[in-house]
Amino acid sequence: MSVSDLLHSIKSSRSYENQIVHVEEIPSRQPEHTSIELKPLINYALDRIGIKQLYSHQAEAILHARSGKDIVIVTSTASGKSLSYIIPIFEMVMADLKATALYIAPLNALVNDQLKSFIEFRDEMGIDADISKYVGTMNEDEKREVRYGNSQIILTNPEMIHLSFLPWHRIWKRFISNLKFIVVDESHYYRGVVGSNMANLIRRLDRVCSYYDSHPQYICCSATIGNPWRAYRRFDWQECYCNK
Repeated sequence: MSVSDLLHSIKSSRSYENQIVHVEEIPSRQPEHTSIELKPLINYALDRIGIKQLYSHQAEAILHARSGKDIVIVTSTASGKSLSYIIPIFEMVMADLKATALYIAPLNALVNDQLKSFIEFRDEMGIDADISKYVGTMNEDEKREVRYGNSQIILTNPEMIHLSFLPWHRIWKRFISNLKFIVVDESHYYRGVVGSNMANLIRRLDRVCSYYDSHPQYICCSATIGNPWRAYRRFDWQECYCNK
């Protein structure tokens, strides 16, 4: 079904009667691509998943990540934000076998989706990197395997940071002491009371990282933050990028 057919179906449905107040067509824009030097294996993986060129915001985010900066990426939905952190993380993993990365998202569905993306990219490169998720729906044996395993990349949610990573940080010593990247996805979700809790959670996580002498970079992503510069200033982050 085409997009126009789907919209027509919704507008003609009795279930949506008197609910749709505005319909607007937004014209398409030509993509802006930028060349960037990448490792041969990463170029190969990109080609295998059908990507011939990176968008300008992806390339710029990768360059900022390489320079050690914390970044806030705010671009439209389905604009390829994931590659802006997947590529730097795999560059790090290939350069340092001990290095680790943590991905945090508010919903397990998003964790599962990004886990699939990480695994697909790893498999296309053909490298040996241990990638795991750690969420409350896993049974105790599955969680124990991750806790005492050798995961380089772990995808989780704020609840598990609060319930496991922070109070039992000694169990996670290997992972935390080698932590190079923390990705905070769907940053727009963390507002109000939830946002206050999340801010304190991140502060606690920073303290634990400092305790183990690790100083990870932050990469935050959102499609709807109206003012990413404000997010950058509030958390004293060094760089942000916005391509609305």
